[in-house]
Amino acid sequence: LVHSSSVVAAPGRIPPDSRLLTAFERNPRAQAWRQDDHGSDSDHEWLNRLDVDLIVPIVGTDRRLSALLMLGERKSEEPYSASDRELLEAIAKQLAVVCENVRLHERIDDERQIRDQVIDRLEGRAINLVKECPRCGACYDSDVATCVADGHELTISLPIERLVDRQYRLDRLIGKGGMGAVYEAADLRLQRKVAIKFLIGRALGEQTALRRFEREAQLCARLSHPNIVTVFDYGTLPSGAYLVMERLHGVTLRNELTRIGRLQPEAAADVFEQVLEGVKAAHAHGIVHRDLKPENVLIMNADTDSQRVKLLDFGLAQLRALDTAATATVTMAGVVVGTLGYMAPEQFTDVRADERADIFAFGVMLAEALTGKRPFDRPTYAGVLSSTHLEEFHLQGKTPEVRALDAELQRCLAKEPAARFGSVADVQRRLIPALRACPPNSISGRGV
Repeated sequence: LVHSSSVVAAPGRIPPDSRLLTAFERNPRAQAWRQDDHGSDSDHEWLNRLDVDLIVPIVGTDRRLSALLMLGERKSEEPYSASDRELLEAIAKQLAVVCENVRLHERIDDERQIRDQVIDRLEGRAINLVKECPRCGACYDSDVATCVADGHELTISLPIERLVDRQYRLDRLIGKGGMGAVYEAADLRLQRKVAIKFLIGRALGEQTALRRFEREAQLCARLSHPNIVTVFDYGTLPSGAYLVMERLHGVTLRNELTRIGRLQPEAAADVFEQVLEGVKAAHAHGIVHRDLKPENVLIMNADTDSQRVKLLDFGLAQLRALDTAATATVTMAGVVVGTLGYMAPEQFTDVRADERADIFAFGVMLAEALTGKRPFDRPTYAGVLSSTHLEEFHLQGKTPEVRALDAELQRCLAKEPAARFGSVADVQRRLIPALRACPPNSISGRGV
């Protein structure tokens, strides 16, 4: 028991084999306690002592019971209505999201501590750990002390040797996150530049994380398309696992929006038609990306007419069998899958979200690119969650073309999957021409 408004002493933890827990895992809905006959005698005893009248299960995206929200009688002495239960179930879903994100942050903090411990153990050994310049990201052997380019003192941030599998020499850090990093490297065998993405830390010891990382390699390897990043190789090391990908030079859509604010309709059509081509190719192979966002869209030659768009990061992708109802997911257990603000409503509660979740994320990205403002953007998790589920977002503009485009956009942003476009091909056929028909500066830099 975490908290009770009564003065009853805490009854301790519910045994994991309690019939009460089993009942609410099977039926994760708000239930009146006194009208149900589940639980042991001891469950009945302490629940009655707490004057529990209604129990609302808090269930994560892995469909496992995390906690029970227990309420006494309403102060009005009226029974809980159907709308009361619906509201409480919505609150329970929000609590589950918060709990999962807290656990994720705790996991990342643990991984950082483990990384530092591994580096401390390895530094005294005859291992050529890669050193990096904290300013420019240039990589050096472990016996070099300062950066040749800017004179900054080098640091060791990851327990990785500079020469990976005697083939890939790490030359420059491109980016780093809580569970890994991406480096530019030289493929010494094939004499070409590549990018290497590493999985490191405690996640390496988690079979789910390794399976997810390996699945990303498998998924990308089968996706040979000009609008999807190409994966060349995959391997494991004592300190991590890695993906070898084509080295791309460009800016992300996020960088571009930060630089110029928003895109004009014609420029947006050029970018997002290529995004749709990449997503369409993935869906044709039964692959749902599930994390489409501006950070995962790379624009090469952004300042020219020959710009090429590439989709990145299939780490959260889901492989859907094309001829059966079975799915093979690469989800981290107990973690909400996707990025808050771009996730479709069903992704908060259903790990089996299908291709229409990508269509929703596409609609959010397009609206953000056209207006400079992300739909459903709120300062808190609960606010974003509530807005995503309940509020609408419309493009603002006075011309008939903008109204026609907004009507098509609503078929991407529909709350119910069944109300969205049935396929990416449908989006491409209807939305892109409507986008190209909009005159310059016809869409307001805000939305409602």
